[in-house]
Amino acid sequence: MIKTKHWTEDSVKDYYFSVSSDFTDQLNNRLDDLDWNRNTLAKKLSVTEGRVSQIFNNPGNLTLRTMIECSRHAGMKLTILTYDDGDPQNLRGPINSEVFRSCWNQFQKPYDGWTLDENISAYRQNIREQLEFDFIESIDSLTSEWHQQRYIPEFPHACSEAEVKNDEVEDKLSIEIDLVKKTHSVYDLSA
Repeated sequence: MIKTKHWTEDSVKDYYFSVSSDFTDQLNNRLDDLDWNRNTLAKKLSVTEGRVSQIFNNPGNLTLRTMIECSRHAGMKLTILTYDDGDPQNLRGPINSEVFRSCWNQFQKPYDGWTLDENISAYRQNIREQLEFDFIESIDSLTSEWHQQRYIPEFPHACSEAEVKNDEVEDKLSIEIDLVKKTHSVYDLSA
């Protein structure tokens, strides 16, 4: 299979445009959250509405200073983040900021490394508790199902049929228990 490079690999200008467009998407979402239009942002920035239109229509010309000004006036912060996503040839392009935002939100918006460590520990504990709850729920459900499906024959000649049916239910229960245990062990929750 021939791997093709992402369009942002054609030039620094293309990469810059992609990152800047991602920024304007975030800013546009923020304006929606604040119930602002572009004119409101223009007034906050003390620029014309035409200048704000340029920011959104041609993000490839944005400066870091302009991004910071827009962010701060919209009540946000801006950071520069480098990362290694295992794609040094840029076959997939830059990771969208929403991925980072979702992860940051998932870990309750840590503001430093210590808070992140605390939040990761709490997250792992929540997963442990949920897996234990799910495990118990699964066992209870399967046990209940096993009891409901247990076949008690009315006639002596039906005993072998009952044993086969009960063995099938017990096998299913055993497989389900093993699956839940394996799922539990997939997550390294010991840390």
